[in-house]
Amino acid sequence: MSRPTFSLRMLLAAIAAIAVTLAALTAKPSFVSGLAMMLLATAFPPVFWIGSRSGGRYTQAFCLGALAPATIAAVFLAFSLIAVNGPQTVTLDDCLAVVAKLAEFYRFLLAFFWAAMPIIGLVGVVASWTLEGHEQSDHN
Repeated sequence: MSRPTFSLRMLLAAIAAIAVTLAALTAKPSFVSGLAMMLLATAFPPVFWIGSRSGGRYTQAFCLGALAPATIAAVFLAFSLIAVNGPQTVTLDDCLAVVAKLAEFYRFLLAFFWAAMPIIGLVGVVASWTLEGHEQSDHN
């Protein structure tokens, strides 16, 4: 059985993503923290999709596992923004106020989904590692 390998670039990117995520979640609810949470919620699913298609075996397993909670969070965010704003035209001040209110609400919801991403991703890696041992014994 082979051990998973991680590049320094991937580890630094993960640390940066974790730092920005924690900063957005722990900051005082405002337009900036709300915008950061929304951008992160929409940025995670494509990153995990790319990783699931182009990474190694363990990277694919991790990204597929983490893709589910990331996508659920992004879809929930999109539907709630549509429900809150609606089709009417609003002013910039109204938009800033809505994003600030959503930042307060999404702080705990996104923290739950973002905490679930690495946990479920690691479950995928363990499952891949376990199946790799069975696949090798079947070939012998």
